[in-house]
Amino acid sequence: MSTDAFVNPQLKSALKTFKMRSPDREVEMDHVRISSVVGAIDAAIQDIVAERAGLVARVKAIVDQPQVTLKWRRRAQSDLSAEEFLRAEQRLQSLALQISDFEFLKASLSKKVPT
Repeated sequence: MSTDAFVNPQLKSALKTFKMRSPDREVEMDHVRISSVVGAIDAAIQDIVAERAGLVARVKAIVDQPQVTLKWRRRAQSDLSAEEFLRAEQRLQSLALQISDFEFLKASLSKKVPT
């Protein structure tokens, strides 16, 4: 049985004139979209790297010159140093995980781009 009897004549006419955009244009649009997301991921990674560098520099300054650091802090706060170092270590681990996750997303996106 033919399905032509069920198709509206206007729809049938419209279907005859329908054309997809060129495959090259589709690929170009996909690249633009994915490049935008990859750019955002790269910006986030740069922010994370900057935060990590700042945190490492602060920890290094305390380790290299603890006597100078103690002048800036009240005596009661110096007792919290071990807790602060632990928090810094946890934050560094968290930042490393974020970088890893973002790199994974970038790699995943690159697999989605048609060639």
